[in-house]
Amino acid sequence: MRIERLEVVPLEVPLSRTFHGSYYSMSSRATLITRVYTDSGLVGESYNGDEVHSQLDIGRIITEEIAPRLSDVDPTMVEACWQEMLPLTFDILRDRRLVLMAMAAVDSALWDLVGKTADMPLYRIWGGASSELPIIAIGGYYRQSDAELAAEVEAYLEMGIGGCKMKVGAATPEEDARRFIAMRRAASGEPFALMADANQGYSVSDAISFALLVVDHDLWWFEEPVRWTEADDCMRD
Repeated sequence: MRIERLEVVPLEVPLSRTFHGSYYSMSSRATLITRVYTDSGLVGESYNGDEVHSQLDIGRIITEEIAPRLSDVDPTMVEACWQEMLPLTFDILRDRRLVLMAMAAVDSALWDLVGKTADMPLYRIWGGASSELPIIAIGGYYRQSDAELAAEVEAYLEMGIGGCKMKVGAATPEEDARRFIAMRRAASGEPFALMADANQGYSVSDAISFALLVVDHDLWWFEEPVRWTEADDCMRD
């Protein structure tokens, strides 16, 4: 089996309202569909990324730079494909991040193809022991009342969703802790994983304050707690 061509389809879908995190907002969500076509007729496919402003650049890297490198290559040799793509990251004058996202999209589609070739789900190919895993939602955005946050959790529970990663970092630690606790209380007695994501919005001291305020309320995970300028100092401490 050999790769014949790569295809990229950028998608952007408007949202019903604008969602606000710590220092960002979004009114649409995007994904990049990447397809790897082979001479056997099998097609590997992935849905990657939410980079609205760089979709076209990523797609161009895939179709114009990666595709020639992978033409007529065995797609099941995923590591060999990765090594073939890697030199595209060596140019220090370009945005390496875009190249890595393009490589990741193709890599995901290659693994999909591996699973289809073996007629097995990837969790089995990778040695997974469970056939089911709970999913979480990303929610708890700003500009919602405590009652609306609680209702959001109740809706997740009704849908059978196992948890939520909610937004913090734009308000004071005290206000964010109140919002977090409102969501936690709405899931009282349920096995609901509640996490917090500051999207690099807090100072180190505010991140610590928030964590201490919710320490007794089962915080499962605290993502990107501090601003990028303070991340190195936080890791060293």
